[in-house]
Amino acid sequence: LLIASGGTTGLDPDGDADHAIFRVDADRDSDAFGEVTARIDTGYVGPCDVTLAPDGEHAFVADIAGEALRVVRVDPFETVRRVDVGEPAGEGRVLPFMCTASFDGELLLVENGEGTLGGDPEVPRRGSESVWDVSDPENPEEIAKITRDDGLPGMPITSEVAPDNTAAYLFIPGEGVGVIDLTTNEYATTLDVGGSAIAGAWGPTREKLYVPVQDANRVAVIDHASRAVVATVDVGEPGELEIGVRSI
Repeated sequence: LLIASGGTTGLDPDGDADHAIFRVDADRDSDAFGEVTARIDTGYVGPCDVTLAPDGEHAFVADIAGEALRVVRVDPFETVRRVDVGEPAGEGRVLPFMCTASFDGELLLVENGEGTLGGDPEVPRRGSESVWDVSDPENPEEIAKITRDDGLPGMPITSEVAPDNTAAYLFIPGEGVGVIDLTTNEYATTLDVGGSAIAGAWGPTREKLYVPVQDANRVAVIDHASRAVVATVDVGEPGELEIGVRSI
């Protein structure tokens, strides 16, 4: 288990706290299960999210305050590369804060804040989505950035990559689920899930994406083949939530 500890779009830009990335033993049969086995001290760069590459040997970390994408080798646990994320789409800074690797390790999706770091931003955050080629994990390369000018309706919070790498699904609070066509790296559409969603998960066959709609007491089901919402699952009122979740 890898943990990036120190990142948020609300970081005090004048802060001087030390941040770190941790490696935790997640082998239930290990005598060290649950223990921190290694750490990387990063300084004040705001490691905000980490995604493990499918090879199990590398991970990618979004350093929001450091304006960089970090490549970490799992064993030995160390930073092997930091890549500058470039210029913002508009005013302010890029602010990369979340990242998701594809199932085959070829692509990486990165969510950017695009604005000013801190609790009271001088520049409103507009958000953008970056597509990176990480087929050579120690030499990531940004190949596309999707912005408001490209049709992005809001700031994505996180994303999921389709198992065949043909589409990325972006969770955009207040807007729905955005779809990027990864064959052209163009914004395709926004799916209406009937409310606000901040995350989703693939089913066991990776054919359908399940999206909790936090303000509508239901889960939207997206069929990847048609890139459409094909069903909704009612999870009941708050008092019934535990039973509803078990039945999904």
